[in-house]
Amino acid sequence: MSAEDLKLRAVRCFLLLGICAVAGVVLLFGVYLLPTEPMKRNAADALSIMQQEGPMHRLIPDIEASRIDNYTDSVMLNTAIYGENANALMESMAAKRYSYQGETAFGGLVKYLSGETGCEAESYARYWHGYLICLKPLLLVFNYGEIRLLISMLQLIVLAGVMMEMAKRDLQGYVKAFLAGVIFLIPVTLQLSLQYSQIYFVTMFCVSFLLKKHEKLSLCGWMFEFYFFVGILSCFFDFLTYPLVALGFVLLVHFILEREHSETWSRFMHIGEYSVAWGLGYVGIWCVKWILATLLLRENILRDAILQVLYRSSVESSDSGVTEIITRKDALLANFHLLVQSKVFIAVICIWALYIACKMLRSRFVMRNKKPNLLFFGGGGCIVIALLPFAWILLMANHSFVHCWMTYKIFAVSAFALGVWGCRLIEVQGEKEV
Repeated sequence: MSAEDLKLRAVRCFLLLGICAVAGVVLLFGVYLLPTEPMKRNAADALSIMQQEGPMHRLIPDIEASRIDNYTDSVMLNTAIYGENANALMESMAAKRYSYQGETAFGGLVKYLSGETGCEAESYARYWHGYLICLKPLLLVFNYGEIRLLISMLQLIVLAGVMMEMAKRDLQGYVKAFLAGVIFLIPVTLQLSLQYSQIYFVTMFCVSFLLKKHEKLSLCGWMFEFYFFVGILSCFFDFLTYPLVALGFVLLVHFILEREHSETWSRFMHIGEYSVAWGLGYVGIWCVKWILATLLLRENILRDAILQVLYRSSVESSDSGVTEIITRKDALLANFHLLVQSKVFIAVICIWALYIACKMLRSRFVMRNKKPNLLFFGGGGCIVIALLPFAWILLMANHSFVHCWMTYKIFAVSAFALGVWGCRLIEVQGEKEV
């Protein structure tokens, strides 16, 4: 790529970042103009649910992978209903919520909804809180339980939509690999958690968009910018949950669409290039929020955010109140433990691996192909994509260790990737229906 092309790409990304930042500020400002009293009345329904389930409810007792994050849901609801300041712009930047001295965020919402006095305002300004664009209007009409039900319905609809788009492109064989990835997200936990839903919807939207507009993006030379935009959306709407799924799923669908039209090494180069684009979009829009919040609120949000990033990528953990030193290997093992804790995960993995193996034998893969490069590179980079979750966990050691009960979901990328690899190896043999 020439220097001129790099300059053009940089200008495009910079403009895209600016447009998205302005749009984000305007949309958040708009929803902060909505009345909060109806929201508070509808949020009151959450009190009985939160008291009954607690902050970290397991849908299946003793299975950590079935945990839903009511703690963060309480933060989201509390932020959505806060409204004590007439300045909507400042409120949208500060993202304040009601809190009580000595109480956790979960306990603070329970106390506020119970009508206890003595609450204070607590800011959470380092995130964009883009979910408020949807949550605030929804709370005008629905209560927390109804929003959960609505989310569960929408998740099934968008999942069906992606599968239909794949079918339109004659990719029925790869739908199985896609569903293998979705299964590892534990859909039932997504359906009952506002926190988990955000990156799921971003992922499905971006995958669907790529399936619809792949040729146009390629012809116009906007693929790098598309991944940059995926990174922006991942950061804007999501807390730091399992954002890598958005990148991994889009990369894999992109590979499926171009599996016949690119050389092996160019695929590896594209994985690196598009991963960088996603990362630049993710970090770029986050930095914009830190800078805007620092300037508008006259607080050093930038310093606070940088310290948090350094902490979450460190090997020190003090979330429990006691400082302990962990290793990056500990973070990896903690996430693996979530997968092997239940026999269900092991059974699913074994059944999927057996299915692929039987299909390969049926196509006489072992006998008809003796080229080792086909075995390793036949997936066109799928193995590299499958390794991305390992790199993420090692990089974000603290966060992956402390929040392993949700970060393990990024192994959905590995499940999808290995499924695509197997499907591709079978397809190479001329068997189109996997």
